[in-house]
Amino acid sequence: IFSGNHLLTVDVSIEPEQVNVQSDTPFATSIVLDIKGFTLGAYGLNIYYDPSILELDLTQADGDGIEAGADGFLAVYNALVPGEIQVAGFDLSGADPKPDLELLIIYWNPVGVTGESEIVLDVRSLVDKSSMTIERVRSFNGHVIVSEPALPQ
Repeated sequence: IFSGNHLLTVDVSIEPEQVNVQSDTPFATSIVLDIKGFTLGAYGLNIYYDPSILELDLTQADGDGIEAGADGFLAVYNALVPGEIQVAGFDLSGADPKPDLELLIIYWNPVGVTGESEIVLDVRSLVDKSSMTIERVRSFNGHVIVSEPALPQ
């Protein structure tokens, strides 16, 4: 028996959607879900970015540069390939259904040059607590603009 939820579309986004930062300033983005009444049990995501503009800030999150958000969970991640982060998580009790579920926080460093990078979300899988695949998913990418540091006054 299906609930009405199987017809709903889950939105996954990078927040803030656009970041304007100076090349000497670390920053963070979150992956946020509008889970539409589902209780999230597991997920798999790929995150793509321009490694000539950004890198993970490995001084944050116990040296990982990525951690579970306020409402989320993280099991494993792989950031060995520059420009790509593969992330997966599961939680047997699930994450509560809410419109702004903060799943992950990613800490970034500009690599010292000016330029722009998309942060592209590739949602590989979302599964609810009952092990049912959430098939209707929309993802919204982020955008980072890195500028020169401000001159001292």
